Amino acid sequence: MPCQPFSNAGRREGTNDERHLWPHVREAIRYLRPRYTFLENVRGHLSLGFDTVLRDLTEDGLTARWTTLRAADVGAPHNRERLFILVADPNSLGLEAPVGCSGGSSAEVSGDYGGVGAFSSVDWGGHAPIVRRWERVTGLAAPCPVEVRDGRPQLSIAFSEWLMGLPAGWVTGVPGLRESDQLKAIGNGVVPLQAAAALRFLLSDWGSRG
Repeated sequence: MPCQPFSNAGRREGTNDERHLWPHVREAIRYLRPRYTFLENVRGHLSLGFDTVLRDLTEDGLTARWTTLRAADVGAPHNRERLFILVADPNSLGLEAPVGCSGGSSAEVSGDYGGVGAFSSVDWGGHAPIVRRWERVTGLAAPCPVEVRDGRPQLSIAFSEWLMGLPAGWVTGVPGLRESDQLKAIGNGVVPLQAAAALRFLLSDWGSRG
């Protein structure tokens, strides 16, 4: 779901923001009735608008569990804490009845994510440990963090892409996508390993609670 209406970096207009798309997402879920729906938003959604989402899901006979997780919890060199919500249709799952909505503490993540390790030649100074950790996790060498754009040094878009754990060119290689749109796409995204870890946690939590 779009995070701008609930982000602390914005005006936090919540449901009054024209970018608030939950009513449309809800309608799609009601129409399609998927077995699972996996949603993500900023942590600020917990204090603004999340109660409405839970109320709507309960009215629709759906079950939800949620957790928060930082990108740093899967080894990324930045926090980017996000809220993850797993919605299930009890009828599709064969559960006896909706068990309501329940939250969870931040998912505890551990283990090796299988990166093969590819190291850049940049001198990272005191940041080297966290950069090397993310390189090992993703198997992607970190590009230079600075590039010249508009005649002056700026944060490298390729480095921002790497910070998200995306393969080189995943965003920056899209034909015709302007640099400003590349940065917007990367900034509004979620780290795939982070989302995968949250989903695994929520699915295991669901199974343990029955």
